[in-house]
Amino acid sequence: MRSYDRLALSLGNARRHVFVGPNGGGKTNLIEALSFLSYGRSCLKAAPDDVLRWGADFFRIRAEGEMADSSACSLEYVWQRAPRRKCATFINDVRLPLLKFVGALKTVIFLPEDLDLFTGAPQHRRGFLDILISQTDDNYTSLRVEYDRLLRQRNALLKRISEGQAEKNEVTLWDDQLAHTAAEVQLRRIKIIGLFNVGLKTSLALLSEESDDALMVYERKTQATEASVLKKEFQTFLSGSIDIDLMLCTTTVGPHRDDWHLVLRGHPLEKFASRGQQRTCLLALLLRSADILAEVSGERPTVLLDDVLSELDDRHQEALLKALSGNQVLITSTHQVPIYRDTAVWEVNKGVVISNRQ
Repeated sequence: MRSYDRLALSLGNARRHVFVGPNGGGKTNLIEALSFLSYGRSCLKAAPDDVLRWGADFFRIRAEGEMADSSACSLEYVWQRAPRRKCATFINDVRLPLLKFVGALKTVIFLPEDLDLFTGAPQHRRGFLDILISQTDDNYTSLRVEYDRLLRQRNALLKRISEGQAEKNEVTLWDDQLAHTAAEVQLRRIKIIGLFNVGLKTSLALLSEESDDALMVYERKTQATEASVLKKEFQTFLSGSIDIDLMLCTTTVGPHRDDWHLVLRGHPLEKFASRGQQRTCLLALLLRSADILAEVSGERPTVLLDDVLSELDDRHQEALLKALSGNQVLITSTHQVPIYRDTAVWEVNKGVVISNRQ
C-alpha cells in the first residue's frame, strides 16, 4: 500500500515504538494500515483505491498477536481493485463480513488534524464518537449503516414528492423506521458521552497541573433517554419538519445533525480556551477513550500517535506517555523524541523501516 511494496515488522515485547523519519517517508502509512484492521477503513478518510501503491491491483494488511488472555489472534484486510473491486476481511483466517470485523482490533488514533476537533465541522465530532462506539458495541456499525440507508431513502422520497412524483403521505412509513433507528443511534451516543464524563476530569488531571472541571455536552433536539420515548420524539419532530424538509429535499432532524462540545470551568472550550488548553483537553479525551475501551472490552487498546509529540513540551510528553504506560503505543515523529524505558526506535524513509535501538 502506498509507500510499501512489501513490509514485515516484528514489534517484539516493547510497549512503545517510535517511528522516526522525514515527511513523506511512510510513517503515517503504518498508522493507516492499522486503522484498516481496526475501523475497516482509512483513518485518513482515503478511498481504498487511493491507498494502493502505484501500479498495484490489491493490498493486504495482516497483524498477528496475543489477546489479554494470551490466546493467539490474527487479523487480515485485503482490498482488490481488479478484475473487480472487493474487500475481504478475516479473523483467525476465517472470512467474516466487514461489519463483523470492525472493532476486533481496539485502537485510539490521534492525528495532527484532530487538533481542530473542537473548532471544526460537527461531522468530525460525530465521527469521533462513532469510531469509539463501533469498538465498544458490536451492533453499532450495522446500525449506522442502516440509519444512513434509511436517511438516503427518505431524502430521495422527499425529492420525488417535491417534484410531484410521489404523495406526501408516503413519507410516514420511512419516518417510523428512521425514528426507531435514530433513537438507537442516539441512545448509544448518550451512553458513551456519559462514560466520558465519568472519568474526563481524572484524565485531564494526569496532563495538567490544574484540576479543571471538564464536561462533554451532547447537543441534540430530543430530550428523552429511553428508547420508546425517544422514538416518539423523533416521530413528532420528523412529522413537524416535513414542510421544511420538502423545501430543502433533505431530512433536517436526526443523529446526523447532532453535535457535542466540551465545557471547561463552566465555559465552552472552543470559545474561551487557548490553543494549548484545547490540545491538553484533546489528549485527555484520548486518554479517556483508551480507558473506556479497556473498561468495556477488557482489552487495553493500541494507541497510535501520528506526529503528536512535536506539539508537546517535555513535561506534557512525559505525562502523556506515563498515562499510557499500560497500553501498546506506536508513535511517529519527524525528529528524535525522548526515549523512555521499554521503547523501540525505528527509522523510516522511502518505504524502508529499520530497527534502530531497543
